[in-house]
Amino acid sequence: MSENRFMCSRAAVAAAAALAAVLCGTAQAQLNNQDWRKLADPGAPIYGQPIVGPIVARDGDAGGFPASNITLLSWLPLDQFPNEQHSANDCWGYVSPSGREYILLGLQSGFSVLEVTNPVSPVQIGFIPGNGSVWRDIKVIGHYAYGVSEGGLGIQVIDLSDVDNGNVRHVTNKTQSGHSSTHNIIANPDSGYVYLSGANIGNGGLIAVSLANPEDPIIAGAWTSRYVHDAQVVTYTEGPYAGREIAYCFTGRRGLDVVDVTNKNNMFRIGSTTYAGTAYCHQGWLSEDRQFLFTNDEMDEGGAFNQTTTHVIDVSNPASPSEVTTFSTGLTSTDHNLYVLGNLAFQANYTSGLRIFDISDPFNAEEIAYLDTQPNGNAVGYHGAWSTYPYLPSGTIAISDIERGLFLLRLGESGINFDFPEPLPVALRPGLTQTVRTTPFADGVTLDPDSVTLVLDTGNGPTPVTMTDAGDGTFEAALPPGECFQTYEFYFTAQDTEGRFYIQPFNAPIDGGYIAAVQTGDEDLFADDFNSDAGWLVEGDNVTSGGWARVTPVQGNSVEPDSDADGSGLAFVTGTTPGESLFGGPAILTSPKFDLSATPHATISYRAWYNIDGNLAPNLFVEISNNDGITWSDVTSHAPESGWRDAEFVVADLVTPTDAVRIRFRANNVVGNAIVEAGVDAVVVNTPTCNPCIADYDGSGTVNTQDVLAFLNDFTGSTEIGDPDLNGDGEVNTLDFLAFLNLFVAGCD
Repeated sequence: MSENRFMCSRAAVAAAAALAAVLCGTAQAQLNNQDWRKLADPGAPIYGQPIVGPIVARDGDAGGFPASNITLLSWLPLDQFPNEQHSANDCWGYVSPSGREYILLGLQSGFSVLEVTNPVSPVQIGFIPGNGSVWRDIKVIGHYAYGVSEGGLGIQVIDLSDVDNGNVRHVTNKTQSGHSSTHNIIANPDSGYVYLSGANIGNGGLIAVSLANPEDPIIAGAWTSRYVHDAQVVTYTEGPYAGREIAYCFTGRRGLDVVDVTNKNNMFRIGSTTYAGTAYCHQGWLSEDRQFLFTNDEMDEGGAFNQTTTHVIDVSNPASPSEVTTFSTGLTSTDHNLYVLGNLAFQANYTSGLRIFDISDPFNAEEIAYLDTQPNGNAVGYHGAWSTYPYLPSGTIAISDIERGLFLLRLGESGINFDFPEPLPVALRPGLTQTVRTTPFADGVTLDPDSVTLVLDTGNGPTPVTMTDAGDGTFEAALPPGECFQTYEFYFTAQDTEGRFYIQPFNAPIDGGYIAAVQTGDEDLFADDFNSDAGWLVEGDNVTSGGWARVTPVQGNSVEPDSDADGSGLAFVTGTTPGESLFGGPAILTSPKFDLSATPHATISYRAWYNIDGNLAPNLFVEISNNDGITWSDVTSHAPESGWRDAEFVVADLVTPTDAVRIRFRANNVVGNAIVEAGVDAVVVNTPTCNPCIADYDGSGTVNTQDVLAFLNDFTGSTEIGDPDLNGDGEVNTLDFLAFLNLFVAGCD
């Protein structure tokens, strides 16, 4: 007798029937689990600049994502997580005793724990590594999280008791009775049990796990009649099922099974149902009164139904469930996971993102909000929003997106926006204090006036400055005097009376705030509209057609520019004739040499065109050299997009300015199965100028009455020697005149 058969016999003799089913049952999960389809259609991770909101949905958009009646708080792409994550999966939440809020996000190689108390700035607190897998699932009971994966390791126990202090403890990877891989984990906090579904033991059925010792989960029994893909398990407190623990099991092509799991040694089915078009009953959630079960079928879209369909099942009698109605988003996408909070259903529907329905009347459900995390279509398939978590007390909602990572949002378009009574300064005068003003206005919320803050970085890190209420809803703060060529970066924040956080500009500080430089003017060192030959070098030994050429652009195909960018007539584009596409490559366009050795603050700006038709080709790459082209450093790359776009960068941010600076533009179409069109125009090398002594207005080196006359001429508009708007408020008035007089009296050192 083999050792395994001997163990099974002993288990049977011990009369632990349920446990024996776990130990001896042949794992049949793969026969019923249709998730191999995801592996057959993998999606590449979509990285991007993180978004810091809040961004209120306006005109069907929030931060570049289709949206309605939501406020996007933040987006954290996959490249913001450790260990080169290529996909995300499940998400769940945790609230510490202090009230701080956390999201637990499943990733390809583990679980990330993020604090989202300030949802516009999620902070990763810890990472629990695991075997690589597309599938993870995680739930929380008490201050412990329990994670599973189809990659193995059993149950990962995670202690969150000290998470407020930045500590997440990986307690153990608990394997037992041959258990290693699991598709989903279900939690019933009322009973203190978690349940495994789709595991590699017990026929892939429902496995009950006791948390009597929360750091040592122990299998207590199983229902193994069939594969269970997912479940919701609840304890009834009233009615004929009071005191009984009931599991609503979603069993794929077999529909819904309702199982009494009160006695872990004797779990039994009390009811079951299918519905018209049952293809793969995947997951669902009860209404809060437990009269209805809202169910998604992961394979009926594109089959029995041509639109995303939610099946509403009457479970007022759990022993006799039956479908009573359906409702739809009207889109074609596949649905995946949904959860119910109050009278709202939150649906993660893959390629159509998060859809929120009012289900107060299940027979007339109405979509009230959405955020489409996959803006490029609503096709049937397994890309996009995997799951959602809507239960944080603050109202923050999480979406886990397979290719795009973590989104945080809230329902509704209320919030605080910032107006500015005068233009914000972009140039500051040396030695002068500059006042900035904002008028925050609240829409649907109440502003906390003590929270209005200017966050200012003068070069030593961001410092919050509480703004003063100046009356009439205006708040003001001072930018301190600076020295020539110093750069200030600043942004504005405020909170409502519920403690929700708002920021302007919306993606500060990740994308940067408002920029103001201490200078008195600027000078173009080089400006090329390409109407004459300024010495640009065209290379492309492997270009078979469509190399760089200085011509008048004429559109000859759908992705080619129909004009130059600056209106001068000429530009560098790929191809000398209309419709001539780039083939081969790389095609390289290199600038003449710039001497920037005496201009450490120089910037380079240009306008670029890059668009394609067909299979994806590499981006348009921009590079810079400070040794006359011997070595090159990356500046940026431009992805395909219709239209001319503006770009600018500070040379010193990338290389040390020397007397041998060049830039170059590189495009190619080596595969040759796409139409590729690139263009460059309006290249400008500029440097700021600064006179540290504003009183010496005419720049003669001496402060005298000639400076007063020069200022007055500029003040009245007779001349343009300098800029008489000394306080930088966008207006020339008596305040500027008084400022100049004060500077004139003080003189210069």
